[in-house]
Amino acid sequence: MTETLRVEWLGSGKPVVAGADGLGVSAAHDDWAALAVAGTGEQGCDLAPVEPRPRERWLALLGAEREPLLDELISGGDTLDVAGTRLWAAAEAAKKAGADPILELARRSGEAALLRAGELHVLTFPHRLTEGPERIVALVVEAGAGAATGPVPAERYGFDLSAYALTLGDDGPIPGRLVVSVRFPLTFRESANLSRTLFFSHVFMWMGKLRELAVQPVYEPLAQQFATGRWGMVTNYGETRYFGEARAEDTIEGRFWLGPASGRLGSTQEFHYEWLRVPPGGAPERFAWSRMGVTWVEILGHGVVEARPLPEYYAALMDRVTPPDSPEVRAALEPTPATDDVDLGLPLWIAPPGPAGGPALHEEQFDTSLEESNLVGNIYFANYYVWQGVARDRFFQAVAPELYRGTGEWGELRCLHHRTDHLREAMPFQRIAARMSLDAVHERGVRLRFDIFRLEDGRRDKLGAAVHTAGWFAPVDGGGPWQPAPLPQVLIDALLAATR
Repeated sequence: MTETLRVEWLGSGKPVVAGADGLGVSAAHDDWAALAVAGTGEQGCDLAPVEPRPRERWLALLGAEREPLLDELISGGDTLDVAGTRLWAAAEAAKKAGADPILELARRSGEAALLRAGELHVLTFPHRLTEGPERIVALVVEAGAGAATGPVPAERYGFDLSAYALTLGDDGPIPGRLVVSVRFPLTFRESANLSRTLFFSHVFMWMGKLRELAVQPVYEPLAQQFATGRWGMVTNYGETRYFGEARAEDTIEGRFWLGPASGRLGSTQEFHYEWLRVPPGGAPERFAWSRMGVTWVEILGHGVVEARPLPEYYAALMDRVTPPDSPEVRAALEPTPATDDVDLGLPLWIAPPGPAGGPALHEEQFDTSLEESNLVGNIYFANYYVWQGVARDRFFQAVAPELYRGTGEWGELRCLHHRTDHLREAMPFQRIAARMSLDAVHERGVRLRFDIFRLEDGRRDKLGAAVHTAGWFAPVDGGGPWQPAPLPQVLIDALLAATR
């Protein structure tokens, strides 16, 4: 037997279904039409004719707090009157369902807009019947599991989206030239020093990320060309000078701009960076600068490349962002340290001049694979800096393992300056050797040299050469900033012993 349901009206005017637990109903009407919905749970609907009103009248009806959402709907294609009616109808439908009438735009598709009202959503769309004016229909709906409803307001869950940002400006050293700025949190993985501060090699990884973000306008054809295995960009050198630390709670801001093109074919570019740490609640503070050189090349064979002119689409972008070459421009691009160079104290030993250099201290070997490779197909340049960091730490940890435990209570070596000149390409499935030699010992630090080799068929083909200056830093009593400190005697003894 079919059960007869009866709709009753509460004193507030809200309709209810008598004797049917869990079943809800809602109704709306205007002078021309009526709308009703029914279903499980609270229901809400509204039907509102689109009527012309000046902006001041709409804000008086909607409330000033809804003005940003009104403008967001207008920027998405609504007229003022459609946007205002949409918000009015959505708020009425939400109130009928007992939902929060504070609305946020979740998603829109064409003329339809899905608005978030607390835990529910209100679907709104314009509709024209055969009689009467155009209307906005508003229906309270539930977002299905996995439904794409657009971005969730970050503040609802305590996220700070200002830690993630990509901005463009022209406030670099060359007025009017593009500066690309990226913000991102310093991750746990990157905070790898004993003191849980930034490990130096990660900056070189960031350099690669920023240079790729900076070519976003032509990224699609660039990626397609690189993926053919015939074209690429090779790194000629990478250099970073550090004069501060960054910690896991910091947000990093990387700023990137281009220097003049150079080379016989104009296909060598110079990239410039500065790195700022933004502590919680604090002001940005520069802690490092970097630069690198790259050249557009044609890949002639396995690990064999030759410089070529820039492709037209890429050259067109570079013409807009690259400054002209002149002594004045190059002088302006020279980075100025935020502070004076760290004083490493008196030299205790310096390598004699000449190609022989100082004594070899340690060699670390690595077997490459596709994991170290990239879109071009060669070994990604930043791996060279990772290898050198491993070789450095392996040597000093073997000399004094007690200094490499804990959180750096006795201090730690921190990179102050590093530059690698890349000479040849490394490829996947090759064996690489990073040989570290001594260039100088100071009271509060060391200067090291690295040579990177490919080991193949009994040969050692040199791929790169580097200089690495590191100072010994130790915590100040009372938990203040770490400061340069005397190099532990056990390390001095081991280094000087290698020179005899």
